[in-house]
Amino acid sequence: MLEAELSDIQERYFHMSLKYAEVEAERLFHNLRKEVNGLRIGLEMRIAQLESEKSSLLQKEVGLMEETKRLLSEKEILSLKVENLLGKINLLESDLSFFVENEALAALVLKTALRQPCLLVTAATTLSSMLPPCQESPLRRYCLKVVQ
Repeated sequence: MLEAELSDIQERYFHMSLKYAEVEAERLFHNLRKEVNGLRIGLEMRIAQLESEKSSLLQKEVGLMEETKRLLSEKEILSLKVENLLGKINLLESDLSFFVENEALAALVLKTALRQPCLLVTAATTLSSMLPPCQESPLRRYCLKVVQ
């Protein structure tokens, strides 16, 4: 009889242990499911955030490419302007050189003419016609004064 009772108690203990294991397994499964769902939601949010950042970076890249094109175009325009200015500088240097040469020649002729006063008016007339009107210099003014 005691053996039957002991066997009965052992069988009930075994069933209760199985039931406890089932309940505990179900509780762990639900906790695990919550964790997985939480991780999934967090992961989906992070993916959405990264996609948004990617879109923003692509827009910035497009903006930077447009800015680069604009700057390159501006650089080309500035290069052309610099070339144009260098050409003008070369022309001005040439004009200045011509002006200086004419002034030096005119000064030499006048200096020579001053030694021979009879040639002064002829030299001044020749020099005033030789020096272009755009070159208003003291020497040209002197020549025009002598001629008058």
